[in-house]
Amino acid sequence: QAITRTGTTLGTSHPTEFNVKETKITGPENTFPENKKEINSDDAMKGVTFRWTPVVPKPQEPVTYRMKVWQLMQGQSGSQAMKTNQPIVTKDVADITEATVSNIYTGPCRPPYLCDFIWEVQAITKDGTPRSTSEPTEFSVKGEHTNGPDNLFPEDRLQFQPEGTKGVRFRWTPVVPKPQEPVTYRLKVWQLMQGQNSTQAMRTNQPIVTKEVDNITETTVSGIYTGPCKPPYLCDFIWIVEASTRQKGAAPQIIGNSEPTTFSLKTQSQTQIVLPITEYAPPKLVAPENRKKIIPGIVGETVLFKWTAITPKPQEPVTYRLRVWQLMQGQSGSQAMKTNQPIVTKDVDNITEATISNIYTGPCKPPYLCDFIWNVQAITINGIAVSTSKTFLLEIIFEK
Repeated sequence: QAITRTGTTLGTSHPTEFNVKETKITGPENTFPENKKEINSDDAMKGVTFRWTPVVPKPQEPVTYRMKVWQLMQGQSGSQAMKTNQPIVTKDVADITEATVSNIYTGPCRPPYLCDFIWEVQAITKDGTPRSTSEPTEFSVKGEHTNGPDNLFPEDRLQFQPEGTKGVRFRWTPVVPKPQEPVTYRLKVWQLMQGQNSTQAMRTNQPIVTKEVDNITETTVSGIYTGPCKPPYLCDFIWIVEASTRQKGAAPQIIGNSEPTTFSLKTQSQTQIVLPITEYAPPKLVAPENRKKIIPGIVGETVLFKWTAITPKPQEPVTYRLRVWQLMQGQSGSQAMKTNQPIVTKDVDNITEATISNIYTGPCKPPYLCDFIWNVQAITINGIAVSTSKTFLLEIIFEK
């Protein structure tokens, strides 16, 4: 519009339309590891280099790229891991589109953790404002798992004479592939008592030998046999070797266990005293019955466990040890018993029931399930586990 100094309008142009288009920002996009990529374990132990595309168009101000990596647990999807778990890696880089991360994989993954991971990258402006985030991408670490150690000598069920004052030499194979860090081998030896099998001895008795050696696969132990074994001790033993590595500033990480191996020591002058062993029928679990489903509102805050006594009844008092394990996602009952610590261990003397509080305190959250497994072990006054019940599963139903 044209206007004179006095305010007179001289003329007006015809209207013209225009519009402003918002610049579309694309990226970042994950390029390596690409989705469902399997990375060899040897390569993963050297570190993983993550790469992505930059945001387009390139902003005038510097861009910080924040990369996050989550590790999946048994029973989880990638999205569940991102919602539930803490990232195992959070790393910021400025104006570059790659980052190398060490220690994502340090050895065979152990339950409840998987060797599966998910990652994403977020572009952030100078003032901390998120601009855009990549699509999450999953990858896994595959390859040769650590094998060993394997017990070599004394081999299983070997009967031999100890070498006098030289003691007993234990030998085993190394773990393979050889880790980059030094390996500590921990030898443990248990002595069996009358009425025990080897499994009971390992669960109940203290090891008579615990010895560590670094980066060698044998050691000699003196004093295992000091003369004829006297009841309740036998001249029968069981041993294992545990392999672990330690990174600077971190706790030891167990990377392998040998299979337990039994042996016995004999001497020409030894005359063993063998006492009759009473066979006891194990406790029978009564309640909650196997695969019982209970609702917290019905049972209140406590669960009553019941079982039968062992038979025949021993002359000495009997301690019944109740143990309860909680299952995690992807676990069977037997896996939970092998891997997890019991959430309940309660001893009662000469009675066959126990009331437990706080097994269930609210909705179970991943990776924990509302599934439990329990058993009862009978123990005599001298500490010998004479029998163990079967196991029962228990499920607590949460009603919203």
